[in-house]
Amino acid sequence: TEPQYDKTYPKIGLRERLFLYFLMTIIVPLLVFATIYYWQTSEVVLEDIKESNYLEHEKKSIELNHQIAQSKLTLTKVALDYPLQQYIVENDQDSLLNTFLRDKKFVIQPYETLNIYSYRNQLLFSNNENTNRYLDHHFFEKLRDSKKQLSYTIQTDSFNNISLVLGMPIYHHRNTNEIVG
Repeated sequence: TEPQYDKTYPKIGLRERLFLYFLMTIIVPLLVFATIYYWQTSEVVLEDIKESNYLEHEKKSIELNHQIAQSKLTLTKVALDYPLQQYIVENDQDSLLNTFLRDKKFVIQPYETLNIYSYRNQLLFSNNENTNRYLDHHFFEKLRDSKKQLSYTIQTDSFNNISLVLGMPIYHHRNTNEIVG
């Protein structure tokens, strides 16, 4: 009698067995290792990018806070300067221009625009020639009601650039209830 073989499963030869062992012992572990390595390195790189972005944003926020503090100081100096108040009351634009050109006590950065408006919302002085002749009505009213406090608004231009506008009312040196600019 002949031994019976199961005909549904074909015989596997030595070459096929060696190839199967090769796959099981080398290729499959290598693929598993490569997958785990890719996953781990992508996690590390992602965390490094997040940390780098956080530090960059933190640095930018510190710079922005410093710039705003400098602008507040400049606005306060402008609002409390007696000769400047006189020039605003007298509507003396030439003296205003000379004050900002010769006096170095008003620190105005190249990226900043300083505008001085009269109590009627008319532009008296600007260090930027492309400035609006009138301040936004809502912001102007907000400044009038601010009682010597710094106010701000955010504006966008025609190119969708966003700018922060800081403002402070200038009161007359004798009558502290009278806004001159």
